[in-house]
Amino acid sequence: MLGSLTPNPRRKQGFTFLELLVVLSILAVITAMIVPIYGASVSAMQRRSLRGDFVATIYYLQELSIQQSRELRLYVDDDEGTYWAEGWVSGLGDDKVFEALTDRKLGDVQPFPDSLKITRIQARKDRGRSQHYIAFYPSGGCDPAKIRFGELRGGKTTFSIETTGALGDVVVTP
Repeated sequence: MLGSLTPNPRRKQGFTFLELLVVLSILAVITAMIVPIYGASVSAMQRRSLRGDFVATIYYLQELSIQQSRELRLYVDDDEGTYWAEGWVSGLGDDKVFEALTDRKLGDVQPFPDSLKITRIQARKDRGRSQHYIAFYPSGGCDPAKIRFGELRGGKTTFSIETTGALGDVVVTP
């Protein structure tokens, strides 16, 4: 009996090739199930983050416009998928001159997430630049505008952000 408990000196310790293949196959199946779930959750987090950041930028520009007593604009480049803010510095009417804001890096070009695109935008258009913008006024009002965002794959509308104009309200539709 004691002889059966002693290890066989000819047998080597370790795993067989077949055992390793089975374990790797199980890991591959589990990974294949998790990757799509992870990708969808990352995309959903990016949508929520963009929605929150963009709405916060709109509210901040409304308040900043009142505080500085000047017109501010939020430009949206739907072709490039970016946005940035500028403030009025001189001129009147069609000869207004705007420059990038230095406050809180709002003048820097901010990209939308790669997984989202603007499917439709209804806003004023700067004739010189051919880009849409939302203007914010010292009275607290803003231009009426509506921006719809959709997924890059599939193109369905995921949410829209609308500014209602004179009262400066912002409506987010999921």
